[in-house]
Amino acid sequence: MRATLPFLRAKFREYNALCFGSDPLPIPNFRINHARTHLGSYRYSVGERQVPVLTLSDCFDLPQQTLEDTIIHEMIHMFIHVKGVKDDAPHGTKFLHIMNSINRRHGRHISVTHKGSEAEKATDLRPRLNIVCLVEFSDGTFGLTVTTEAYVKEIDRTFRQHPQIKAHRWYKAFHSHFNRYQRVRTPRVIRLTSEQLTELMAVLPK
Repeated sequence: MRATLPFLRAKFREYNALCFGSDPLPIPNFRINHARTHLGSYRYSVGERQVPVLTLSDCFDLPQQTLEDTIIHEMIHMFIHVKGVKDDAPHGTKFLHIMNSINRRHGRHISVTHKGSEAEKATDLRPRLNIVCLVEFSDGTFGLTVTTEAYVKEIDRTFRQHPQIKAHRWYKAFHSHFNRYQRVRTPRVIRLTSEQLTELMAVLPK
């Protein structure tokens, strides 16, 4: 299913009562956008009056549970902000404590997307768009670059001119496997072992 405003509003009310019932969140502004690089976001407008805004992207056709987990993820950000909770990072100790508690108590699968530990990256199961380039070197080895659409042309130009790159191919990939890799802005390639290449080929779009 794709996100809609009625769905976002209804699920916010449901999980506000279920997960934050003892200290419920105020009702934010709800928005739907067409972002291709993330499913949801929480922010607040800055001015005389801070207005919280909870947004979902309708760009992806996803299982309902994934959309629900995304809403709760952003609600945790909202809780930390509006309740004045002090945390040590955007997905810091307090955030992870709340997230893990909700997952455990309510059987959810909320995860994080940030430059955290390798263990955290490996458990990030939220689908999101990654622009992936599989690079074949002249010595027969392979490498991987993960980026966003904004940097494809510049990176592609460098790869075409590089004397040690035999071939390269771009993919649009939504598999959560790629969430563990940092999305780069410059032509950086991660060298792959044979085991990593086999795993990669199983999840790349055909």
